[in-house]
Amino acid sequence: MPRSISSYHCSSESLATGKMFQSNIISRYVMVVVVFSAVAVFHLIQENKNIAHLISTGSTSLDKILMNSTGIIESTLPLLSLRDTTSNTLNPNSTGSGMAFGFKGGEEETVYFNYTYSIDELRVKFPKVPEWLDTFLSSQPVATHHDTLNDPEAKFIVMICHKLKGTVHEACGGLSDRLMRLPYYAWLAHKTGRKLLLYWSTPAPIEDFFDVASDQFDWRIPSGFATEELERYANRSFNEYKAQRRIVWHHHIESPIHNRTKFIFANSNLAKIPNEPDFLNGLQKHDVMGAIFHRLFKPSAKLMEQLNIIYSQNPGLIPGHYAAMHVRAKWPSGGIKTNKRHADAYGGGLNMNNDDNKKLVESIADNAAYCAKKAMPETKYIYVCSDSDEIATYLIHQSPMWSINATSEKNQHVRIIARTNYTEEPMHLNNHGYPSDKYMGVFVDLWMMAFSSCLSQGLGGFGHFGSELSGNHLTCRVRHRNYGSRVLHECPRPGKEMQDLKKKLLEEEQHAAESAVKSR
Repeated sequence: MPRSISSYHCSSESLATGKMFQSNIISRYVMVVVVFSAVAVFHLIQENKNIAHLISTGSTSLDKILMNSTGIIESTLPLLSLRDTTSNTLNPNSTGSGMAFGFKGGEEETVYFNYTYSIDELRVKFPKVPEWLDTFLSSQPVATHHDTLNDPEAKFIVMICHKLKGTVHEACGGLSDRLMRLPYYAWLAHKTGRKLLLYWSTPAPIEDFFDVASDQFDWRIPSGFATEELERYANRSFNEYKAQRRIVWHHHIESPIHNRTKFIFANSNLAKIPNEPDFLNGLQKHDVMGAIFHRLFKPSAKLMEQLNIIYSQNPGLIPGHYAAMHVRAKWPSGGIKTNKRHADAYGGGLNMNNDDNKKLVESIADNAAYCAKKAMPETKYIYVCSDSDEIATYLIHQSPMWSINATSEKNQHVRIIARTNYTEEPMHLNNHGYPSDKYMGVFVDLWMMAFSSCLSQGLGGFGHFGSELSGNHLTCRVRHRNYGSRVLHECPRPGKEMQDLKKKLLEEEQHAAESAVKSR
């Protein structure tokens, strides 16, 4: 069930279970394990603790590991579903949620951990969904949906990021910009009887990062389909491109010219879409975003490899049982100086040679971690997401409060972790022309936020998006920074706490202004 917090404590019945088994979590390599009997498992673990640490030396032993008749060895930890990397489909021997190692008939089989929810789990985690959602999802294209695409009567809405003028890449924004309209276009497809598809060619195909979550909804466009339509779209003018980004499609899609159009291509993240309750049956976007997203997407094999490394390197890290923080350091009006103009989209790093700027960066980073811990005091890990490599590098290696060399004792039980290449500057999706691996960190960060228990959020939409996908958006999210570069040491929760703080800050500003006038 969604977590609730009281005095910043986020409770969960499953958290106690997670703690009970933390000593049994895999501490190193978890991707492939070959066993033929429980005895073999025991000796393998004893001989090579770098491969797996499943059995503690205390009261927890093989009685905590369950083997069923199909040959699956499982722990009882929640939230992870076993999938087969060779086919990227559910292992038929998997029993659903849980960590598992899979073997067929005593032969080695490549399996990996995945972060997915069953339909029933999604209904518990995201209980507020519009009435039309299940009907819509059941009407959408299924895997190998060539018949649907060949149907002369079928019509589609395609959320797209492609080209203009033949060779110019579209500026579609970051990941949250590209996907934030997902509930809107799902509703619009349902309302108009269309199918919903997604297509990216820039900076790389979306399939490099996400795979379809199940064979019940395939959002991909197979190779060879819509070729002429995509070619025409890629050759439209710059003025057409600018106008299309602001189209509010539900005002136009049923007009005669658009109603007979088979493919409606939508890149309109700049459009002023009406308030969510108008088309979500009174609900908000954050109520339904996670339910829709997790029904559509799971990590690609490449993304999964990166996620597995993070978990294998951090013993005791369990999806749904850690805190996360997001720092948008390069926000254009955020007060932090960068080395280049437009560094938020095109890179260049933070100006750490300026002492005042360096102190500001470090204070923002330390406070973001503080707020994450304040939201979830019992956490053993804080995952750091940022558009700046300087943030993670500072927190992990230099911070007197949080680093591995920290002098403060109060945070010694908390470890700051990040994606494997955190010392490299993250690549924004608008920065085109690089291999897809260069952008993978953005998707790693999103998935780690989506499975965090609590989030410390700063500026921009990316952290907000990750929180919406977690199911804890209104129950265990705090703000560490406000627009105008104000560092929020109070770590307010959304709603009344944030409103009260804004009122207090406004009163302080007014009082300071009045005092300045009197002192003249």
